[in-house]
Amino acid sequence: MKKKLLKLICLALTVFMIFGMVGCGSKKTSSVDEGMSDFDLDFGTDSTQTDDTKSGSNAGTGNKAASKGNANVTATTEDLDKLSWSQLLAKMPKELKGTTITIASWNPAKEVTGAESVIANFEKSTGIKVKWNVVSYNGYEDKIAALVNSNSSPDLIRYYAPSIHRMYLCQDVKTATGQDFKGDIWDSRVTSQYTIKGKIYGVNLKNTFVQQPKVLMYRKSVVENVGIEDPYLIWKRGEWTWDKFLEICKQFQENTSSAAGYDPWMTNVGIDLLDFSGIELFKFNGSKYTNNLKDPEVYKALKQMCDLRAAGIVSSALRDQKVFNKGTTLFMTFNSIANRKTNANLAEIKQENDLYCVPIPAIKGRENVQNISELEAYGIPKGAKNPGAVYYFLRYYLDANNYDANAFFVNKQAYEVYQDAMNKKEFYIATRDELLDVVTETTGGTAGLSDYIRLGGSAAQLQKELDSINPTFELAVKKGNEVLAKFK
Repeated sequence: MKKKLLKLICLALTVFMIFGMVGCGSKKTSSVDEGMSDFDLDFGTDSTQTDDTKSGSNAGTGNKAASKGNANVTATTEDLDKLSWSQLLAKMPKELKGTTITIASWNPAKEVTGAESVIANFEKSTGIKVKWNVVSYNGYEDKIAALVNSNSSPDLIRYYAPSIHRMYLCQDVKTATGQDFKGDIWDSRVTSQYTIKGKIYGVNLKNTFVQQPKVLMYRKSVVENVGIEDPYLIWKRGEWTWDKFLEICKQFQENTSSAAGYDPWMTNVGIDLLDFSGIELFKFNGSKYTNNLKDPEVYKALKQMCDLRAAGIVSSALRDQKVFNKGTTLFMTFNSIANRKTNANLAEIKQENDLYCVPIPAIKGRENVQNISELEAYGIPKGAKNPGAVYYFLRYYLDANNYDANAFFVNKQAYEVYQDAMNKKEFYIATRDELLDVVTETTGGTAGLSDYIRLGGSAAQLQKELDSINPTFELAVKKGNEVLAKFK
């Protein structure tokens, strides 16, 4: 009799729990319209929403993470990605409150303008503590590997490029968090570069200021002093092409012919036309690297760089801020990270309110390609203790709506150029130097190509130079593919 009574009680409790869970899942949350025009510099505090969110759709139950410490993911990826921050916060598992997320980056949080306040607000709203550890840029990968191997892994690490060795230290994001990071809010131009054999190892939001596209920096005072039209006005008229860029460079030469040491263009890596055009030195199809050094398009672009160096358009200096500070250079290809108000790069010029920029000039047929100097993304190392908090942190930390654009960018023009870059269809990294680093610690700038052009290597001898470094490229591909084979 007692056994029968016990069975009835258990059955009743089971029915009660089932209906109780259904009732909890039926609650709806309100939403707020947070649209923003292209050049509106005033941001709200919540994330951008979709029409599905505005209609009051609910997050259902779904995937649970396979990683230890993350049995608290209860909503499907698609549903979470559609939620505003306030809605997402309401869905956040209570078990995350009181936990700590550890981040290892080579810069302090304050390097990103306004990030300290954003992190403080995240901690306040979620109850999750953020421990931001600065790990030296030099030897960063080795230091992260040491942490992973000693069971002291951080929960989140930073990428500057899709380094195969850094990705190998990480879990794919779906295994780590239960979320696949494929919703519309995540930048597929980034994740495609960080995907190996169908698994994603690095992510970033579409709507973020934390990205680093290449731009052409210039000083407005220099433009005015040499009597050249402001390149910004040329760009706004829709005339900013490669041919127009070269025309302006030649005009600068003519207007400064009596002065020694004046150069129209200081490059970033010496092979900038490859970057501008989106021509790869190494190809990657998601599972295999191949050497592209013998592609005729590579030769054509590099030959033109040699010709421009011989013509005095390209400077012998390479991304030298001290030279740029002198005011003897018209353009410098540079990372747009310098356009952040609190970033240390080009600080003197920013203090003089003289730092301006325009996009990379449009190359015919490649107008929708944007070269990224450092394709910033974030990964979750093996052994992370609190991967369940990563999704929530990235949603808040990377969201541009949580930053003040007026305080973030050095001026409105820098913001406009950044927006233009971030709206391009394809993100692109030309060199993949991390592959060459597998072979040698000192690549000399893409296995010496940068120095060859910068120091005046002739176009006539270019093919011989390419042939001489081809074995290095072949070995880099071989070593890279050996690492790729280890990915499951």
